[in-house]
Amino acid sequence: MGVEANLQRQCKQASIHTYIMSSDGLTPQLIHKTPCEFIPGAFNELKGRLICGVGNILRVYEMGQKKLLRKQDNRNFKTNIVQIKCEQNRIFVADVQESVHVLKFKPEQGQLYIFADDVLNRWMTSFCLLDEDTVVGLDKFENFFVNRLPPGCEDEAEDDPAATKYQWENGCLNGAAFKFDKINQFFVGEVGTAIQKCKLSQGGAEVIMFSTSMGALGVFVPFDTRQDVDFFVHLQMYLQIEAAPLCGRDH
Repeated sequence: MGVEANLQRQCKQASIHTYIMSSDGLTPQLIHKTPCEFIPGAFNELKGRLICGVGNILRVYEMGQKKLLRKQDNRNFKTNIVQIKCEQNRIFVADVQESVHVLKFKPEQGQLYIFADDVLNRWMTSFCLLDEDTVVGLDKFENFFVNRLPPGCEDEAEDDPAATKYQWENGCLNGAAFKFDKINQFFVGEVGTAIQKCKLSQGGAEVIMFSTSMGALGVFVPFDTRQDVDFFVHLQMYLQIEAAPLCGRDH
């Protein structure tokens, strides 16, 4: 997919270009262009469909012969959508200043609705998924955070459709029936630009790698044993004794 639009949020014309690779696998061939009203800022694949952030509209397209066919919209995002991730039946969407929202898409019912969101208005730059319940992200105020959905929230959403499926129709963001639980948060000290779960060596443990606006690359490594946790807790305690923090906070 490609985007043809001005760099400003307001543009005279924007469109989504659809390409197919040639038989040799080397040359992309343009199939068609699909006009849209705002600048597309994020794409992902959803069960053979395209899910796209068109400005502040989350939209689902299907492939057509002359253009992409619009199937479903969710227009309740206040600011531009910057990133979309899909995990099984869940859609995780980050916009500029309202953190991450979790949506469900049910084509047979024509529903694309928010069932969980964050309690904080985070100005997102990037995020990734640790699993289907856990999100790690970076914001413009130099924070790294980990959020997790409460257990059983999706089952409750299915059992009580009046409270969740149609909650988004109220037009109120950050008013979803379920909220992320904050697991932890760190101050990185630089604005993060990208984050990804990966392995630094073949057969190695998974880590969370991130980059910053100043060109730094950093890694968050999870503790594997209780001994590691005890070591760093005591190290922090002795650091506070030797050199007290200027602001009275933990190291």
